[in-house]
Amino acid sequence: PDLVARVAETRGRISISDTSGVPVFHCTFNTLRGLPPQKDQDHVRLRLWSAIDGLVFGCCRDARDTPTGQPAYNIFNHADMPFGVLRPTTPDKLGAYSIVTCSGREIIFYKTNEVGIQRAEDETGQLLAMVITSSPRCIRIGPEVDAGLVTLGMLGTGLLESDA
Repeated sequence: PDLVARVAETRGRISISDTSGVPVFHCTFNTLRGLPPQKDQDHVRLRLWSAIDGLVFGCCRDARDTPTGQPAYNIFNHADMPFGVLRPTTPDKLGAYSIVTCSGREIIFYKTNEVGIQRAEDETGQLLAMVITSSPRCIRIGPEVDAGLVTLGMLGTGLLESDA
């Protein structure tokens, strides 16, 4: 699903399904940015959980803006412990975002020159996942890749683009 198309909604819920239409993940989103903590102690922008057993995979909360003033998200794991940061990459890679984990690993998300195609690669350039169709949005995720993290990253990049 493409959150950018739903930006008119302040809060909502979407389902992410497999190729046969069976929900795999559910995600809630919140398009309101930077609410003061006293108004909303748990200002989660995205929360991803299993459609099968309801277990939370992770969530994104607003982080301090990057030095260039662009929005970013802190990513938390299922236990609500810090996992990493989703942020725009360096200015020379316009439209690219990266997740940098607390352990130093990196996933880079970027759009190709083909309309609607987005790729996710690790820090070595290894392809992890890619959007293969845009309507409906279909993501192919490689073997031994954390599908929840890639899904959270792809949804998060769309929300970050709407924040910018």
